Amino acid sequence: VFSLAVLRLYGVLPGIVAFLAFALTYHEPGSPRWTWFFLLIPLALLRVVGAGKQSVGLQWWRNIALLILLFNLIPFAAAQIQNAIYPQLEPSSVAFQNRTLFEWMQQTSNTRSDSLTMSTDSMNDVSGSGMYPSDVAKDYRQSQIPMSRGMENSQSVQNSKIQSAQVSNLQYDPKTSIQTGVAKPQWVGNVVRCRWEGPVSAEETIRPVLLSCNAHRLLTMVRLLLLGLLLGILLEGLRDHWKRWFLVAEKVPKVSSVGLFLAVFFSIVGYAPHSLWAQIPDAPTLNVLKERFERASDAFPNAADIPQMTLQLEQNQIALEATIHAASAVAVPLPGKAPSWFPRKVQLDEQDATVTRRADGHLWILIPEGIHRVRAEGRIVESTEWSWAFVLPPRHLRIDAPEWTWTGLSSEGKPDNQVIFVRKEQVVEGVASYDQRNFRSAFLVERRLEIGLVWKSYTTVKRLSQTGKAVSISVPLVAGERIVTSGVNQSNGSVELNFGADDKSFEWQSELPVSEQITLAAKPISNISEKWSVETSPVWSMQSEGEKPIFGMQKENLIPEWYPW
Repeated sequence: VFSLAVLRLYGVLPGIVAFLAFALTYHEPGSPRWTWFFLLIPLALLRVVGAGKQSVGLQWWRNIALLILLFNLIPFAAAQIQNAIYPQLEPSSVAFQNRTLFEWMQQTSNTRSDSLTMSTDSMNDVSGSGMYPSDVAKDYRQSQIPMSRGMENSQSVQNSKIQSAQVSNLQYDPKTSIQTGVAKPQWVGNVVRCRWEGPVSAEETIRPVLLSCNAHRLLTMVRLLLLGLLLGILLEGLRDHWKRWFLVAEKVPKVSSVGLFLAVFFSIVGYAPHSLWAQIPDAPTLNVLKERFERASDAFPNAADIPQMTLQLEQNQIALEATIHAASAVAVPLPGKAPSWFPRKVQLDEQDATVTRRADGHLWILIPEGIHRVRAEGRIVESTEWSWAFVLPPRHLRIDAPEWTWTGLSSEGKPDNQVIFVRKEQVVEGVASYDQRNFRSAFLVERRLEIGLVWKSYTTVKRLSQTGKAVSISVPLVAGERIVTSGVNQSNGSVELNFGADDKSFEWQSELPVSEQITLAAKPISNISEKWSVETSPVWSMQSEGEKPIFGMQKENLIPEWYPW
């Protein structure tokens, strides 16, 4: 289409130049495509409109389009020249698909070297990590995935980088002086992947053609020369020059073109008869108007806020008072979830409030617009542990519960998604009864130590019992352990974890100081069992004392494991 337009506007030979330039550059990464059309449209209109006030806007359009084309064409030409001089910098695994107008701004020329470095590192990791060649190939293929394929590949690439970082931590120290042989270079060529949407018969074949380096350079020179000629054709100042050398296409009369454009425009605009103007709106229009009328306020979903809340808990009786600000009439969820507590009275500004309990177990109260005081009273179930969950957490919470200890509330009074209470004096249990339902939750703490260039610890806490109950536990840290994962609450050498009713596991990453020995000891906590495993790099030699380990096979390596408690 573009070549035919150039042929019609400028002549036969310019049309051939446009056809060859597009044919040689269309599939090149970062090549200008739609910018040529964006420049050709005002040039064609200027030939019809001519000089005058009406052409000022078109001239601005032409200048802006030319500027955008140069911003696209100059980096593309620089990348082409660089690839011709240094073929090893050619980008790899470029997906031939639709590109946006400004995608060239994100193009870089060093992606090939980055992927080659990652591939080389992955191949060097084979001997030390026990990885199969297929695993290395998988890591290399993941490193070659282009970013334009979407966000679904970003997570896999990130996981691949994390795995690569863990493997590289267990390799030899690069500063260590060791005896080596003659260096063997590794070269990974370009990768081409083909996909088929349907079945492929045995008779169908693929014949790849590999151009030599000199042929590639010659083709690059021809490609850039044609692009320069095409740009010269479209420039306004060289039009007279092209008229001397090429056949100019026959021009369409301006009057007929403008008349045809005006006839089509007014025929479309003035097609609707006057009889339709006074008709009653149809059903779709009424539905649209109804939807606009019933549309919620712009304050949603942040129409309500709880700046202050107070909780009083004495024995099994609970009372809460809250100040609620509402920008519009809205239903606000109160803290607590049935059947963990049973409300007896809910008041709004000292008057009985309109409340309802939804399927999620929370109590919702209707709050009019303005600032209001809410008070609720009730009781909790007989238990040694009790959780108080929030759908809309308050900004500041004050708790008055002398018989309980709680977690999930910061020193500034800002609560987490739930606050867990534990009685200070445990209820003395007599003979076990068959209807006992208050069982303690059991957990498994897995500590995986990685002794490499940097000593790391990966801790995972798993819930062994059934879900459906919120609980808090305290997991002791290893001596000298420094947590690097954000959002982990720690105090007095332990990590305070709040498991929600549906939470099953929690994990964090830490670093350990390099020392001559590490002492691992499991505290006798009845509902927590531990599992230890240690993986060392060839730099370190490890000996253990105490409990005998069990060797588990992971990635063709024998990893010592301990089950102390």
